[in-house]
Amino acid sequence: MTAIATNPRNWCGVFLTAADWNKLRPRVKEMDVRYNVSGIREPDFIGVYFEAYVSETEANAIENELETL
Repeated sequence: MTAIATNPRNWCGVFLTAADWNKLRPRVKEMDVRYNVSGIREPDFIGVYFEAYVSETEANAIENELETL
């Protein structure tokens, strides 16, 4: 991958269980990115929808963190 000085940002989102969000939250706060979390309570799912305004590099870091959960 080649680093680009002007790395555009996009909103990316994922559904997470509350437990997974609690594990991911410290890493997201360290990254200092804009994010939004909405609670979801459905008959078959209780958790959150996590959205972050990230560059490709930041998105990859979050994805790597999610893979370790």
